[in-house]
This record gives sequence, structure tokens and C-alpha cells, in this order.
Amino acid sequence: MSKNKKIIIIMLVVLAVYALIMFLVLGGTKKFNKTNNQITIIMGDNATFTYNGSFWTYVEFESTYDKLNWLKYDVYENNELLGNYSMWHNDKWYIFDGDEEHRKPVTVTEDFIALRADTSIKLTPFESKKIVDYSYVNAVLDSYGIEASYLTVDQVVSIDIDNDSKDENIYFISNSLPLDNPENFNFTIVFMEKQGEIYRIFTDIQEMENSDGCKPFMRAVLDYDLDGEQEIIFACGGLSARQQKNYIYKFKHVNSVDEFKLVVSNQ
Repeated sequence: MSKNKKIIIIMLVVLAVYALIMFLVLGGTKKFNKTNNQITIIMGDNATFTYNGSFWTYVEFESTYDKLNWLKYDVYENNELLGNYSMWHNDKWYIFDGDEEHRKPVTVTEDFIALRADTSIKLTPFESKKIVDYSYVNAVLDSYGIEASYLTVDQVVSIDIDNDSKDENIYFISNSLPLDNPENFNFTIVFMEKQGEIYRIFTDIQEMENSDGCKPFMRAVLDYDLDGEQEIIFACGGLSARQQKNYIYKFKHVNSVDEFKLVVSNQ
């Protein structure tokens, strides 16, 4: 065998070994998850959000609603999947089962959630409980200089947001919309406690004459971008269902800091 052929063979072997090592380091241990480029989330008749692969939008225009009509959606109620139904919008959403020629209406409450995406998204079950230990609540209220004589909302949801096999606690507190309010201000606060550290999510503190406030509650937990970490959707209900505001928040690592970022809302 000539010297040149030996050199070529050695170079090919070296390249093959290098390619194998790079595959094992970069490709063999990395999971390439599917991602959603098109997402629609319908929060009952209160809000509809769409994602186009780059950004989220709160749907306000009838022309956009027209494009969402008669598509199939996974419909949930109380965190339980009811089924895959077609939906039609006419100032409110109507849900139907069956094919185009044999559609039958499906009855749901106004609190249903409908999901449609390139790759299936599932809601994560959660349970909202009354707060028992108020130490973190008191610490947060103290940080705002608030002395509250009562709370109209005091709920906590424990769920693993960041996929570390440990539950985080998300607190919902408010003194808004009481039967009789002795305070001259109202507040609505949502925050998370993780291993003793407080992460603020949503805060609204106003004088009573400027706002009636709203009562916050967890609406849904899901992983819409399929990255293994959960996003939360919480709502804030006012004096009527039509005043309900919905917010989608994502827990992100930004500039070396973990914090919640608002993705989209109908506020």
C-alpha cells in the first residue's frame, strides 16, 4: 500500500472517530422534543389566546375567530378531559360532537378550557387548598407595608413547576370584593414559595375608590412548549364573569435570575 493511501485511510479513521465522539457528546445525550408552532387556548367565554410559533396574542377580532371555528379541540372541565370536539364562536363558544353532517351540541359550564396544538398538550391536575401556614403570606404583606384585617381569598396550590421533583407552593391572596370592607384599599397578590424563597408573580394594590379589585384563582397548569416545565394560567374574577381576567405566566431563567414572566393576558 502506498504512503498516500495510508495517510488517507488514517485521516478517514480519525474523522470517523471524531464524528462518533461528537454524536455521543452532542447528539447521543440530547433529547430533541417536539415543539408546538400553532397553539390555541380558549378560556371559556372569557378569553382566547393563540400562539403562532413566535409570540402569543389575545384574540379580539372576529376575523381571527372565524379561522378558529369548526376545528377540533380537547375540551377540559375541572381539569378533566371531556373529549375532542368541534367548536363554533358567535359571541360565545358553542361545542359540538360528531361529524359535519351529524353535529350534536355538548353542554359545558363557562369554566371549560379548550386546547388545540400541533402536538398534544395536556392539563396537569392540581388541587387548591385553604392556606394553613400564613408565615409566607405575612412576610409578603409586610414587604408591601400592608396590614390586612381579613382576606377574601387565601388559597395555595402545590405543584412541581420546574420539574425538579419537588412541589412549589403558589399562593393566592386578596381582600377584594367582600360583603363589607372596612379597608380603604384592596389588594390582589399571587406569589410562589420555593425552598423558602419568594417569587412574585402578580401584584395589584389600589385605593378602594379607584378599583373594586378581583379575586384570583388558579385556572390551569400545563406545559405548552413541551420543555418539561409547567406554565400556569390564573384568573382574577371581578363583579361579573365578563370581567374575569386571565394571565399565562412562565417561570424562566432570565439574566441568571429565576423569575415569572407574563406571556399573555386579556388585561
